[in-house]
Amino acid sequence: INAEYMGVFKSDNISTLGILKDFIIKQATNRKIQVKSPFELKEETCNTVLQLLHPKLHYQASLSEKVKLIDALKEIEMQEQDVTFLSEQYREILENAKSIEKEHELQPRRLEFLHGIVRNLYLDKFKFKGLNVSHRLGDLQLVLDKYNLKDLQAFFSQS
Repeated sequence: INAEYMGVFKSDNISTLGILKDFIIKQATNRKIQVKSPFELKEETCNTVLQLLHPKLHYQASLSEKVKLIDALKEIEMQEQDVTFLSEQYREILENAKSIEKEHELQPRRLEFLHGIVRNLYLDKFKFKGLNVSHRLGDLQLVLDKYNLKDLQAFFSQS
């Protein structure tokens, strides 16, 4: 082993390591250098990243759900006038409908972007294990659509 070419890289995000590994291998191949890239994956790594993403995922999923409810709640409000029978959560959505819609308009793709990060994390986790799990992306999307951190972590663990 030539220590001049030895490096140790650590990150909580497997996707970051995947990008780095691909870059190093590509550069080594271009220079006709043989590279060994042993990889040690700690199982808690993905859970850590998912926990870091959780506040943003939860907020964006919640915002998206609220936007989906606004039209139906406005319809009820038009028909009933008095909406005190609605839960406090639904009344709050009605009261803040304009600001909720405005916020959603300002960041329409943020939830999609976060889902992309999770999909890449999932693919990269199994890529490092030598497995192709792209056939499970539909199942992952179903879990993301009904976002719950525990369910998402369980999905990552079971695959």
